[in-house]
Amino acid sequence: MILLDLDVLFIFLFIYIGLIRPEEYNQWGKVVFMRRIFIGAIACLSILCLTSCRPSPTLEQVIHTQQAPEVDLECETKVTDNQPETSEKVEDLSPEEEVDESQTQRGQERDAPVLGEQESEKITSDVEYDKDSSLNIKTEQKKDDVPAQDESGAGNLMANVEATAGLSEDPNAKHIVDAYGRTVEIPKNVNRVSACGEAALLVQMLGGSERLVATSKSFTDNTIVSEIFGDENIAKVPALWTGSGASEISASKFQALIAAGPEVCFEFSGQETFTQEQVDMLHEKGIAYIVLPSFNTADNINLSVQIVGDVLGDKSSEGGLDAPAIAREYINFCRSIVNDVSQRVPRFAHNQVDYNNDKYKNGVKYLSGTYDSGKYSLFISEWDDSAYYKMYSENRITMEGKGVALARSGYSTNPLSYYMSLAGVVNTSAIYQDFNVESRWFVSPLAPTTRLLTYSGGVGTVQATNELLTKVGEIQLGSTDFPAIIVANHEIKEKLQADQMWKNYGKVTSKSGIISDYGFLDEDGNIVKTTIVGDYRIYVNPSGAASWTNGSVESIIEPIWLAWKFHNAYTEEEVRETVRTFYRKFYRYELSEEQIDRILNEK
Repeated sequence: MILLDLDVLFIFLFIYIGLIRPEEYNQWGKVVFMRRIFIGAIACLSILCLTSCRPSPTLEQVIHTQQAPEVDLECETKVTDNQPETSEKVEDLSPEEEVDESQTQRGQERDAPVLGEQESEKITSDVEYDKDSSLNIKTEQKKDDVPAQDESGAGNLMANVEATAGLSEDPNAKHIVDAYGRTVEIPKNVNRVSACGEAALLVQMLGGSERLVATSKSFTDNTIVSEIFGDENIAKVPALWTGSGASEISASKFQALIAAGPEVCFEFSGQETFTQEQVDMLHEKGIAYIVLPSFNTADNINLSVQIVGDVLGDKSSEGGLDAPAIAREYINFCRSIVNDVSQRVPRFAHNQVDYNNDKYKNGVKYLSGTYDSGKYSLFISEWDDSAYYKMYSENRITMEGKGVALARSGYSTNPLSYYMSLAGVVNTSAIYQDFNVESRWFVSPLAPTTRLLTYSGGVGTVQATNELLTKVGEIQLGSTDFPAIIVANHEIKEKLQADQMWKNYGKVTSKSGIISDYGFLDEDGNIVKTTIVGDYRIYVNPSGAASWTNGSVESIIEPIWLAWKFHNAYTEEEVRETVRTFYRKFYRYELSEEQIDRILNEK
């Protein structure tokens, strides 16, 4: 604001000085000239003091323009030309600096974004990621859930969890520190808990058999869950939440939960498993309410395992299982997997960015060392049947259709990009900026230069930078360095295989005979370019009793599967044996070959 006003003031000063007439100068000499300069300077300073307090309309307009990168070509169109060479670049876009400090907002997926280094995820010499640093989890809190502080430093989640739950003076109770940093008192012997989705699987894995009194339909409806925990009466556990429990329980189902008599209720950070009023009622009933870290990083998964293990405690003296010991065994298993993969495949990180990190909370972190060799891929999470695409010129429609592939932006929604990185594979959607807004991006391999490619409808959005997720520099889909894409399920794979956008058209020469490139000719004989330069594979990501994609205790097997598919660093039998060992060790279940096939999505 001040810079713009100074420009105006200097112009005013020069005009004022310029009003000196030649005869005045001759008559009074330099005295008049210097007097005008002095009076003009005083006037400018006075105006500056008055105007510097007001906003500059010009600057406000510039900032507003920078914060609104989306351009609407037509009323129903969400984006225009998807080709970087023909699209206008916006180099210094920055997210709106509107960070709500309130700790009572619970409708968001995660905490308000941390502004800072996100705009330039480039190598920074003075920023390195300390692998041994402890993680202090902070999440949004419900009202009245102020983190309790005690002399042991209960606000530091890692320090307290690693030290196991601190015992209180009451021999019948103990304390647990949750993801909110709160010290929660629970019974010394917990026998009845409620948990949804992946949290329910944690309870079962850590020896909570017969202690789960309420869960979600995503858990009870999972075929593999029913098979491996069939002897533990999972089918009899009431599914009081629809879906995964990310949405709040209904009032009637909440009353059924209270009647079931849980001593502890789990919820994941960022979810709405309970309303604020329901949390208050849990407090009134003396039911412990514990928030687990979101499963969006490998560190958070391990922390959740430790917390649930401490809650369930050691039941070995009663003929049960030692949950804290199983939690420690799981974390050691994870370390052994990471070490083994690192011995077979070099880790790959584009621009040295550490993907085992929630950048929306912590800012961008970088790896020390060099991790610049590997393969590229792209994870496609959904197929948006409600979206339409159209490629056209002023008077022709070259291609149109219904249904578009979607990819999640960034790498902080789930740990998949981190596990890909461990296996020497970079997820291209993790490379490009999303300006601290988690999005589902439309994905197309086409890069037309003589036609517009637009999308309408659907739930997806287009990157503000108009990057192509099927191309990184000169590396394009179907090449040796970009051999395959990964999809969430077989339905998406079938959609891609049938879609005209995703065909390998090979090389073609324009009607003039001058230009050759990969793609096909439009009606005018011009090349419609594609980033697909050869045959490519489509892999369906594995999924078992838990989701490998969205983050779970089984996600640690992902890098072994990836290292097999992209580098042949493991044999198929080694991958199958790893899955078999995991289920035997942590679920106490012996998988059949057919079940392993289903988990690996091979059939």
